Amino acid sequence: MKLMKSIVILILLSLLIACEPDNNEIVITGSKNDNLEIVKLNPVISLPTYPFNATDSLDLNGDNLFEIKFIKSPKPALTGFGTETLIITKNKTQILLSGINNFPDSILFNTRLESNANWSSSESTTFILQSFYCNSDNCPGVGNFVNVTDKFIGYKIGKPMGWIKIDNSEYGDLIIKEYTVIK
Repeated sequence: MKLMKSIVILILLSLLIACEPDNNEIVITGSKNDNLEIVKLNPVISLPTYPFNATDSLDLNGDNLFEIKFIKSPKPALTGFGTETLIITKNKTQILLSGINNFPDSILFNTRLESNANWSSSESTTFILQSFYCNSDNCPGVGNFVNVTDKFIGYKIGKPMGWIKIDNSEYGDLIIKEYTVIK
């Protein structure tokens, strides 16, 4: 009986150890992690639709260089102007891309970011979070951040990963609520 209990305990312990996440993976939890410091912005960063070309940047690893620049800007439409929301990556920052459409992925709370996911290249790149494409009679939206609330952008710099929590309105502000600083 004692031998059976010992075997069961050893099996359970090995399962617990096997279920621990890889050091190169994180789960978006909103709580502190050994490799991350969460910055909850108060007040939040808000990029309005007007004035034109509102921008702001984030230093994601504390090196006094900006890794991501956000842009909220006008774009000509069939009958006037619409808006688009863009990000520009710098300093070898990679963005988690959707496997469906290759735009930055709009990820949910409690999503696991994995090192072998669909990451962008580490070259400086401009990505569309939200925009539109006009054809002869309408302008359908494109991107994975069209009218979203509490969605996350996954990023990595080298092996460490983090996230940025945003709201984005197609006809209103881009709001940056929190982000992680990689240590």
